Amino acid sequence: MKILAIDDDIIVLASLSSLVKDYFGIVDLDDTLISSEDSVLIDAASDIETAHKFLEISFDKNQPYDIIFLDLSIDTKDDGYTLIPVIKSMFKNVFIVVISSNQDMKTVMAVDAMGVSGYIRKPITNHSKKVSQIIDRVIHYKELAKEMGLKR
Repeated sequence: MKILAIDDDIIVLASLSSLVKDYFGIVDLDDTLISSEDSVLIDAASDIETAHKFLEISFDKNQPYDIIFLDLSIDTKDDGYTLIPVIKSMFKNVFIVVISSNQDMKTVMAVDAMGVSGYIRKPITNHSKKVSQIIDRVIHYKELAKEMGLKR
């Protein structure tokens, strides 16, 4: 499972990382990740430039992310909005999940129309069940794709 979290709030990034690690039963021991699953990689970007670097490396290595958690407002700009079509063009089957404090229904509908897979309102720690459900969906999707012989 390969996950990218993009948010300018390091507390959100740490919380999201913690929720994912809890889901997979990952224990940190001297920066060594131990997981009951095959492998789990969690990359975190606190700005758009770093996010672009992670995306380019992943694309160049043909190792797409399974889930990208994306804040819409990074450094008080709407950079997340512009990143959605870039991500969709690079990775056709990625699950993009917007994380935002914006609770405006127009925003939810706008990003839904852009093809995101989910929307989680901040604070993310209040939505651990939703994060788990998203991971469950992606695992199920990957299993089905493998059974059917589909490439990601």
